[in-house]
Amino acid sequence: MEMIDFFKKGMDGKNRPNCSMETKHYDAFISYRHCELDKFVAVTLHKKLEAFKLPNGVESPTGLTRISRVFRDQDELPLSSNLSEPITRALENSDFLIVICTPRLKESEWCRREMETFIKLHGRERVLAVLAEGEPRESFPEVLTKETLTYTDEQGNIKTKVMTFEPLAADVRGKSKKDIKKAIHDAVLHIAAAIFNLNYDDLRQRHKERKFRQTITVVSAVASAMFLFSAVCLGLLFKIIVQSEQIMDQNNEIINQSNEISKFASQVEAQNTKIKEQYNQAQRNYAIATADNADKLMSYGRRMDALYALRSVMPASETDTSMPYTTETHRALFNALQLYSEGETFNTRHTFECESNISYMRISPNEKYILAADSASNLNVWEVESGNLVYSVSYYMPPLSYSDVYADFANEETVLYLSENGFVLHDLVKNTDAPFLNKNNKQITRGCFVDCKNSEFFIVTDDSKDRVFNVYKSDSFAPVFSISEKDIERAAGKDVIEAEMLISTDGNHFIIPVYPAYGDVGNMKVMVYDMSSGELASVIPVTEDSAAKVDFSLYLCCATTYENNLYLSYIDEKGACRFCSINISEGTKNWDVPTEATATSITLNFDYSKLYCPTGSLFFILDANTGRQEKIMSCNKIVDIKTYINKEGAILLDYDGDLIAYNDQDELLSAPYLTEEYPETGFVNQGYYFLDGRQVALLPYNSDYIIYYSRKPVEEQYANTNVMYYETISKTGENYISVDCNIMSVKDNSVIYETPESYASDVTFIGDGSQYALFNNTGTIKIIDFVNKTEKELEGYYKYPVSCDHNFILSKETEGTYTVSSLPDLNAVSTIEIQEEFPDDVILINQDTILVLKIGQPFTVYRAGQSEPIYKSERVLTAKEYVIPGNYKDMFVVYYRDGFIEAYEVGSSVEILNTVYNTDFTSIDSPIYVAEKDCYIIPGLPETVVYNNEFKPILSLPNKWCYIPCENNFVEYEYGINNPDFQVRMPFWSYNEIIKKTDGILGNYRPSARIATQYNINVR
Repeated sequence: MEMIDFFKKGMDGKNRPNCSMETKHYDAFISYRHCELDKFVAVTLHKKLEAFKLPNGVESPTGLTRISRVFRDQDELPLSSNLSEPITRALENSDFLIVICTPRLKESEWCRREMETFIKLHGRERVLAVLAEGEPRESFPEVLTKETLTYTDEQGNIKTKVMTFEPLAADVRGKSKKDIKKAIHDAVLHIAAAIFNLNYDDLRQRHKERKFRQTITVVSAVASAMFLFSAVCLGLLFKIIVQSEQIMDQNNEIINQSNEISKFASQVEAQNTKIKEQYNQAQRNYAIATADNADKLMSYGRRMDALYALRSVMPASETDTSMPYTTETHRALFNALQLYSEGETFNTRHTFECESNISYMRISPNEKYILAADSASNLNVWEVESGNLVYSVSYYMPPLSYSDVYADFANEETVLYLSENGFVLHDLVKNTDAPFLNKNNKQITRGCFVDCKNSEFFIVTDDSKDRVFNVYKSDSFAPVFSISEKDIERAAGKDVIEAEMLISTDGNHFIIPVYPAYGDVGNMKVMVYDMSSGELASVIPVTEDSAAKVDFSLYLCCATTYENNLYLSYIDEKGACRFCSINISEGTKNWDVPTEATATSITLNFDYSKLYCPTGSLFFILDANTGRQEKIMSCNKIVDIKTYINKEGAILLDYDGDLIAYNDQDELLSAPYLTEEYPETGFVNQGYYFLDGRQVALLPYNSDYIIYYSRKPVEEQYANTNVMYYETISKTGENYISVDCNIMSVKDNSVIYETPESYASDVTFIGDGSQYALFNNTGTIKIIDFVNKTEKELEGYYKYPVSCDHNFILSKETEGTYTVSSLPDLNAVSTIEIQEEFPDDVILINQDTILVLKIGQPFTVYRAGQSEPIYKSERVLTAKEYVIPGNYKDMFVVYYRDGFIEAYEVGSSVEILNTVYNTDFTSIDSPIYVAEKDCYIIPGLPETVVYNNEFKPILSLPNKWCYIPCENNFVEYEYGINNPDFQVRMPFWSYNEIIKKTDGILGNYRPSARIATQYNINVR
């Protein structure tokens, strides 16, 4: 009833006045959307249906002989403002519903209501679908194909299930209206057969017979008319002949003109083709140049910009032809995604960019956020993990300032910064602001941050009237101590306040060093205030008090505290560099020792027994209890130091952006390294190495961006399996591999065939590797049936006796003649003769082709039945060149001493696939053809390279890797010497997968205008 009420109200849901309409009966009701194609089909079908009559002699069980009336809204509705009642009555009085189905039908609420109402009144078996456009799955609405039924099961529970139906349909789709009209002619027979309850094939045959009889009648009448007409035509024939001659002359002139036009059109087409080729080449050149720019961006740590630049010039998928595919962009995208970097490598994750050069950066105590303040007074805060900008505001820098730090983290989730109206606290989680108040409950309007090296407290100066040092708790922002500069100067006499201030690790003491002015009488001393009472607790001398003026400017280089101890690096009155430790409570020195240089920072190790003290070029390790110098090591300028590497030693981030690791046993550790260099910036201005050991944030010198690196979590790249050296793998990779000359199962690493310990050999699987393998042990060759555990020893074979497809073997029979036999039965299949005497090596390519190598001569390729070589190289081989045959494809690769690598494919002839240049290889294995990927993999050192089917490099992996087809995984060959519990496994990413991953990483990212201009990036 709700559906009928809907139609009674109309499409807009409003009640409308009734209109009278004579009740009529309809053979069919046509439902359709009122757009051009749908309407054309509906109108054409309407006309043909109402003109349709049953052929003579055909009787319908319904008693009907013709379709007398079909309802279509534009023809049948009276002029009335209320259309719903006539449509409802028409549906009630229609025998069938014909639905014109296109992808647009699902958008029509009106049509859906018509279908639902008709099905409720008459059932779905009387609904006929006419497919006018699109595919059935997108054009047939669910109301025709699905129905939810409610039933009660045996336990009495009420349940529902969805039934799927296939509506009776006629197909009228076509490329033009002419095609559609032709299809409608046949569709009318389908619909009529349903309406008359007849068999479609019978009706179609009788319809053809009627058409034939009508045609015979028409032809007879035409023949009679033609006889009479011929007499008239004879009279006109002569006149036509004369006119025809004139027309022929005109046609010849038109043909000549047409030829000229065709010639011009061909020239235009050729020009268009040339322009298109030039455009495509320009696109390719731009893509290749973009790959070079992406490599540069990666070297500067701008990974997101590199990804965006590459994605803008690459096809969206392997089948997309809107942009040119180049191996250069493919390779560069792999490099930028950093999918195949190892666990010790730091990968660029994000680039945090500001409007102008960054003055300083900070990491929140929980290492969740990163903050940067630039020279244009912009303050930005990003979430480290996602790289998203979570807060941005302008901070205020006073004209006369004591520091450049006017924004910092007050605690893990709160930023404190100086605005024009005073200090403001911003809660990053709640996204709220609050004024920052001093102990007098007034907002501090001028001041800056002072580093206190204690994460539980922070110090803010109040410079509104007088410089006051305010100490606050980080968790509550409660003021716990306050002292003015004048109070300190008054207590210190004429001595000068040093900017570096400390709060003891227990939070009880406020510590500040003071000096005599240059050339004055006095000593360096440390003033200790009790933060609970605000009173001066003690004044501890650092240098000896002298009655004479000092010879050198006293200076405190750095300091730190732990429990009751204060550690200082300073320059005394004679200019000597010293370290000392002071007992804060007792006001006495624990020790004071001379050193070669002063430190830039002092950091305690994990158990607080060592002091790590880097200088500009040296790294001191001191005993914290005695000050004894345990070690001095060389290093570059240190910009950051952390002491948590396996809970021993220290990790230092130096001036060049390198990570250096030391331990307590005077050893330089194998520290994680950064993959990028800084050719543009030269060195690092500021950096943070996060305490979890897996993240680094770098601020390159004089730059407007921060680079954030991280290492992959172990679980993402390692499998906890036995470490194995994968020598060879069977063709499918689903069954067996060779490990340390043993045949093992891929699935469970169980040993299928074990060789003696002294038996070191090369292993080649025979055929698909499901049963046989060939062992080549320094001239002794055996065929092993590792399933049945049997052996057969062979003699007289060469270094590479097995063909590329592993199905044939080569033996030397007589001088200059070689026999090729099948494996494993050793039946001879061909003989091959060569011209070279005493060749250095002979390589079997396939059952009738061999490659002959001789030092000082070009290499040659011979084929069975031919006395002359079918190929002869242009270059001469020397002792330093070597040739390696392919695995599982008839090809070979030549490695020349000058770094050129030539790949050849052997078919009916020998063709060069490509020549590449690579001087980095120190060792290589045979090129493996992977049919599933249509590519070649050459494992080697220092890298494994993947080439496409044209032998162009698309991917390189550090170190030597093996590819296992059944797992779609790369497995590192020789990884695990120092880490025997893990083995690196990484998937072989397809082109479509790396494009999808790139899009997921980029999201809505867009490069800045400066970067887009500098690197010619097309920003869309």
